[in-house]
Amino acid sequence: MAILEAGGDGTLPEGFVEWERGLVFTLRHLGRPSRINATVRQKVSKGADFTAYGQLYQRAAAIGEARKLELGLAAGRILHTWYRFEGSACDMVFASITFAVDAEEGMSAPSAAELETPGGATRETLTKEHMEGKLQKLDEIYIDFDMSDPPGSGNDCMLSYGEYVPALEGLDFEPFLERAEDRARFYHRVSSPSGPFQILRREWWTLTSPNLVAIHIYFHLG
Repeated sequence: MAILEAGGDGTLPEGFVEWERGLVFTLRHLGRPSRINATVRQKVSKGADFTAYGQLYQRAAAIGEARKLELGLAAGRILHTWYRFEGSACDMVFASITFAVDAEEGMSAPSAAELETPGGATRETLTKEHMEGKLQKLDEIYIDFDMSDPPGSGNDCMLSYGEYVPALEGLDFEPFLERAEDRARFYHRVSSPSGPFQILRREWWTLTSPNLVAIHIYFHLG
């Protein structure tokens, strides 16, 4: 059945914490992707010591490898970085890997020692990539976020799905919801859940400049 209007269904249980843990997924182009980015970000106490970039990097690699396996792709790593961003209330730590199907060999994974401190591509390199339009060529972007305290303790989960579209007139939300639910199931699988996948609530709407279909899928990891 076609879904032609923005809306939502399902109910979140009392106490559900939005944006505690989950995945932000952006789809720029339908079809077989040539560029996939997997990024993991985690909250840490402001100024606290952090040397576990290896855990973030391995998580990003696992997401990318799982997507490659799902698609039957042979894709190498063409860009990776891991760093810390200092915020006002807390700090954020990241690891990010970009995969390309035309780089089957790709770059080697960093050593455990390298992953104890920020490294990989610098902000200057990333800015240059952005200015040259290379980051806009990403077909799929996965951003795994964890704002729970301590990390990994949050059970309330959401997928924030965005898909670029050429026009919004006459849009049927149903195929977009199907794709969003598929990515929510994917994230549930790669997160080693203790319970079955069950959607609690769905919300869908559109944005302009650029034209984007936005969907939120809420579920538990436990």
